[in-house]
Amino acid sequence: MFRKYPNKNLNLTTEAQRTRRHRDFKSGLNSLNGLIRFFPQCLSVSVAYNFLLKIKLILLIFLVAVDFFLLILIYTPIVDATGGAFPYTKHGGVAGNGVDRSTTGNWPPASGAGTYQKGECTHCHEPHASFGGDEPYPNYTNHPSFMTQEEAQGPDPYLLFADDNANLCWTCHETFQFTGKPLGWGAYGFYQGRSVYLSSTHGDPLKNANMLWPGISGATVHPRKARPSTLNGVSQKGICLNCHTPHGIRGSEGNAYDTDAVPESKQLTTSNPSVTADYLIPRQLNAWEEKLCETCHDASGPAINNIQSEIDKRSLGGSGHPVDDTNLSGRHVVNETFPITSKHVECYDCHNPHVIKSSSRVEGLRYVDISGVPKDPAAGDSQPYVYQICFKCHGDGYANFIPAKTHPGPGLNPNHSNHPLRTSTGNPASGNTNGSNKRLEFNPSSTSSQSDCGSYQASDCRPSPSQNTAYHPVASTGRNTSAAIQRQLLAGLSPDKTIMCTDCHNSEATGSIQGPVTESNLRATDLPSGYAGVSPIGPHGSQPPSVGGYQTYRILRANYNTTLGGATEPFTSYNRDNFALCFLCHNEEAFTKQCGDPYFECGSWTDGPKTNFYSTLYDINLHATHIAKKPVFATTGTSTTCANCHYNVHSNIEAANTMYNDSNDPNWKRPLDGGTRLINFSPIVGASSWWTYSRPFWGCVKTTGIWRKGCDFNCHGFDMELWYSPPNIADSCY
Repeated sequence: MFRKYPNKNLNLTTEAQRTRRHRDFKSGLNSLNGLIRFFPQCLSVSVAYNFLLKIKLILLIFLVAVDFFLLILIYTPIVDATGGAFPYTKHGGVAGNGVDRSTTGNWPPASGAGTYQKGECTHCHEPHASFGGDEPYPNYTNHPSFMTQEEAQGPDPYLLFADDNANLCWTCHETFQFTGKPLGWGAYGFYQGRSVYLSSTHGDPLKNANMLWPGISGATVHPRKARPSTLNGVSQKGICLNCHTPHGIRGSEGNAYDTDAVPESKQLTTSNPSVTADYLIPRQLNAWEEKLCETCHDASGPAINNIQSEIDKRSLGGSGHPVDDTNLSGRHVVNETFPITSKHVECYDCHNPHVIKSSSRVEGLRYVDISGVPKDPAAGDSQPYVYQICFKCHGDGYANFIPAKTHPGPGLNPNHSNHPLRTSTGNPASGNTNGSNKRLEFNPSSTSSQSDCGSYQASDCRPSPSQNTAYHPVASTGRNTSAAIQRQLLAGLSPDKTIMCTDCHNSEATGSIQGPVTESNLRATDLPSGYAGVSPIGPHGSQPPSVGGYQTYRILRANYNTTLGGATEPFTSYNRDNFALCFLCHNEEAFTKQCGDPYFECGSWTDGPKTNFYSTLYDINLHATHIAKKPVFATTGTSTTCANCHYNVHSNIEAANTMYNDSNDPNWKRPLDGGTRLINFSPIVGASSWWTYSRPFWGCVKTTGIWRKGCDFNCHGFDMELWYSPPNIADSCY
């Protein structure tokens, strides 16, 4: 446990002391023999001899047992109990790292006492309790303000210089100041000091009743065993030792820890950038990667939320972030740069356990803002919003995580990206495709880069030549401020409100709740969550009930059926469950009630919720015609899917299969207000054979001298040219 150094009496038991102990033991036996020779003079020889022989035997057994116990204490290598990890940890490293109490400015207190080099055991353990006759800091009269006099008196159990709790750690960790970081923060800003930790769910004494390490089943190494609720009278809830061990834990070849989370081959310095010695658990943690968090956040607790079951949904037929995909393990580093280039996802990519609280589960993390600039709260930047955490992986570096997939076909751009649809669970997650840059899609200032428009000008195929003309209002309020959108939104949503990624991508437990369900770090334009259930929320995993054999993926709260169909319609009849996700925010009646002849389910456009895809001339709800098969003045409607016209529901910025303007024909123009209403056609929608467009068209059309909204395309096997006069025609067309 302690190392020898010249002129320092640090060895608790010397060879001379062991020799003296054995000499005293022999002397005791000689005295016992003298007693045996004396007693026969008073008692019968046989009785006395038998009596004293028994006493001698009992004493002999006792002394041998005591000596054997002392030998165990003397020669047991305490540090080696964790696999000889200590010299390779930040506490034990002599070069560069290594615990060093001289940084506190109070060590040593006595002249001539000398100082220890970095990484010495005696920085924490005090075998003699004094230097030059003085008890070192902290002590009865000189100690940090967060310690009591009783806590500061030492030595304590394990010969520590203070009580074995978080205050002992803070004696040093509250005095560090790394370049560019506030006092007491870690080098990378992941640990943000005592006051921040004590306000977190893990550290706040009023909130951390369940923050107690339950131990790993079958653990033989002390730090991995269950912690008692109190130790030497000190509460163990919320203290550092519930996640960290000061000495480190190291496995060995063939005996590595937590290989179900991180395979043995990824616990090596050659394969894992966080490892400083083969099989050493990084950051002096009690377990590897998600194994640490899931030890508490599983079905057995003690954490209230069973996050492990949410993550497991991905491997049980649902979808989720691939936290448990061992193909992606061993890649996270605490100082990773953005955008992230090495595909992975760990709990601490989205959560900072030293800062996390129920009102802000992403607080304390570095992130990427809507302009693509990395931000860091440790450098004075504001705390992140949920969508800014998502941009770390799903922004400019999206292709490293979920690359785009091409769908070439007749009349289509061969580089047409198949985002955001997925038709499988994607297990293993390392093979997923169909990604896109969500930062560009949600940025109101983004401009389209689409350049292939056949014989037409490139700008004709750009939905956003000067700005992003259509997007869900994640980073900013949306473009559509019409009366129609106001009347169809639910749960208090309106054109001046915003939402988060997690208002669509969340657990199916929230699938029956209208409106937003995000709870973390909300803006003034965000509505509070309407979810009051007990199941954990967040984009850990989701598995909504299947509809007609179709299973929704993409970690969605509710079903969103993206079956596109082809020459025939994707559905034989309307089923609201196919679009349940949309109807959490958009009123179903606006899309399914038909006002015109022969249905008369509503009186007119002003009667109830409506959309702008409506003909005021004949009171035709064109959404109802398309998805609920309720035609007016036509022999047939369709039972199609939302995704055929709103293929990328995030934004139009990367739409590659839609024309919005015709530079060669003044009768086909982009809408005046610039809004493109999230209309971007799917790969199965082609150009009409009636015209020469290379792609399907949507915009403003002048026919019989009157401007109307219109589209021209081939869908489900037939050509269509549709003109309609929406209620906002005066604002949107010429």
